[in-house]
Amino acid sequence: MGPAPTRVLLVDDDDTFHFILKDLLSPARYALDRVAAYGVALEAMVACSHDVYLVDYRLSGRSGLDLVREASARGC
Repeated sequence: MGPAPTRVLLVDDDDTFHFILKDLLSPARYALDRVAAYGVALEAMVACSHDVYLVDYRLSGRSGLDLVREASARGC
C-alpha cells in the first residue's frame, strides 16, 4: 500500500476548472474536492482537512485573497 493521496481543495464557482483539474490530477496521488461558496470554503479550510488549497480570485462578491486571509487568521 502506497502513501495516502494529497488532499486538494478547489475553491471555484466555475465548473470548467474543476473538470480540467480532475483530468490532470492522478486519483492515485491526489484526492480533489471542490466547493463553490465563500462560507463553505472557509469552513472547509478552517477544518484543516486538506493539504493544498487552490482558490479562485473572484468568489461571488469577495476575493480569494479575503478568503485566504480569513482562513489564515482562524488558524488554517
